[in-house]
Amino acid sequence: MIEVGPRTSTKLTYDEAVMYCFCLGGGWRLPTSDDWTTQNVIGDYTYLKPQDSIFFTPVRDIKDD
Repeated sequence: MIEVGPRTSTKLTYDEAVMYCFCLGGGWRLPTSDDWTTQNVIGDYTYLKPQDSIFFTPVRDIKDD
């Protein structure tokens, strides 16, 4: 299960998005293609060029209790 964070207000490149997640701390990461399809989050960098920028939504894994 994942927790979905707020969508970024500006477009970020892949490298900027990785740094953004790192600065958030607490296990935030870029969404995977699976997250993108099953949770409808924004931010699939799979088919973009490194210099392309997009809005994205950070996610993090949470434990099922």
